[in-house]
Parts: sequence; C-alpha cells; structure tokens
Amino acid sequence: MNEFMKAFQNITQYAALVAADDDKSLEIKESATTVIKSVQPGFDELRESATRIEKVVQKCRNDIDRAEDVWTCKLGIIQASKQEIWQQLGELSGCHVRINELGRQCQSSALAESQDYWDKIFDVRVKQKWFIDAAKKQKKELAGKKRMILLKIFPS
Repeated sequence: MNEFMKAFQNITQYAALVAADDDKSLEIKESATTVIKSVQPGFDELRESATRIEKVVQKCRNDIDRAEDVWTCKLGIIQASKQEIWQQLGELSGCHVRINELGRQCQSSALAESQDYWDKIFDVRVKQKWFIDAAKKQKKELAGKKRMILLKIFPS
C-alpha cells in the first residue's frame, strides 16, 4: 500500500510542478490540473483505507499480545509443582474459613449489641412507663396482662 501512496504522491507533485511552470502551454497546465483532480479522490481513499487498516492491525497486535500473556500465564501454571498449587489452594481455603468465621463473629456481636441497646430502651421507656408505678413496683392492674402484652409485642 505504501508503494501506491508514494506513486499517487509523486504523480500529484509532478502534476503540480507542471501546472505551476510558466513555460508550459495552457493546454498542458489544464491537463496537469485535470490529472491532479482525477488522482486526488484515489489518493484520499487510499489514505482513509490505510487509516482503517492501521486500526485493524493495531487491534490484531493487541489481541496477539493478550494471547501471549495468557499463554505465558498458562505455562507458569503448567510449570508450577502440584505441591505448590495445593499449598496455595490450602491458603485460600484457610482465608475463606477465617472470613466466614469473622463474619459470624461480627454478626453475633452486632446482634448482642443491638439486643443490649433494645433492652436499655425497653427498660427506660416502656417498662417504666407502663409496668412500674411511682413506688417502683409492678402495677397491679397490668401484672396479669404483662405476659400477654409482651407476647403480642415480642412473639416467640
């Protein structure tokens, strides 16, 4: 393709020189101008094609580089000893177990904290308002209904 680009460039340059030469006849200058006009679309199309081909070639190069990286990685895996692979799998498995355990600990800790917080709120706001009288004793009219109310609020 570069040969054709150079050929079109050379034709255009020589035709431009002929068209600019004052010693040439008017007919030769018009012919040179016509050649320039007729060659220019082909030259433009060739340049656009070269640009498109360059993009495709660049994509192919990227794909080849990526394939080479994958191939190199696979060779590394193949060359690794089975013991090393099993050791790394064991380490990953241990990490998985530790992450799950930490998750369970965090969950139980959060539940315990929320339960403590709820007990404090219940004691302060609900119990003292509805179940304890001014003498800090259980209200008699609610004593029998306390269990039933609590079961409605907090079903088992």
